[in-house]
Amino acid sequence: EDILDKEIKIIEDEGVKIVLNKKVTVKELENDFDAVVVAVGSHIGSKMNLPNEDIVIDGIDFLRDFKLQKNNYGINKGDEVAIIGGGNTAIDVARTSLRLGSKPTIYYRRTRKEMPAIAHEVNEALAEGVAIEFLTAPVGLNKNDKIELTMIKMELGEPDDSGRRRPVPIEGSEKIILVDKVITAIGQRSDEFVFEGNKIKAVQGKVDFKANVPVFCSGAMAWGGTVTEAIGSGNKVSEE
Repeated sequence: EDILDKEIKIIEDEGVKIVLNKKVTVKELENDFDAVVVAVGSHIGSKMNLPNEDIVIDGIDFLRDFKLQKNNYGINKGDEVAIIGGGNTAIDVARTSLRLGSKPTIYYRRTRKEMPAIAHEVNEALAEGVAIEFLTAPVGLNKNDKIELTMIKMELGEPDDSGRRRPVPIEGSEKIILVDKVITAIGQRSDEFVFEGNKIKAVQGKVDFKANVPVFCSGAMAWGGTVTEAIGSGNKVSEE
């Protein structure tokens, strides 16, 4: 945080004005600037769309609240924690849960080869003691003394739109596991408030949104990936 504060000061010293605690839309800004760049990130977690999903913790909320408010969502030492997903958020959630003293297990519907998480961070998580169950996905949730999580085994079929082989459920392979907490990290999307609730597709910085000025996007909402890729996308957009 100290390093971030210093970098923000460098930006301000260069003449950039930073306005905090203000939520705005593109339409509110279009008449005051020659262009608008939207870089709000992708910080809203995707849902599994299963019954009783209100008992599940969203991975992005968990990481943010733990960082800013030291809120651990009731995770205690020795708790069995199931993490659903295979990306960087799932790995971060698992390693944070581990540091809280829990026993985290990641459940991912494809194989290690298809995991989108950074490979060396997966290796580090495994070395620290995080367990990973591959070709496994949730299909049911129920809450009694513990959370009853119904899992089904998967096999890989033909490639889907992402280029990865599509996971296909194996009929009759369901089993119930008992856990203390379930945390999802199966994807993220951007807050659409800035575009007045309209679903906007951002491709490499260019945005199809009717405004009086050019509108661009940078960061996770346009490129995805890591922090360094987000910074790089900002440089690309500035060149436009």
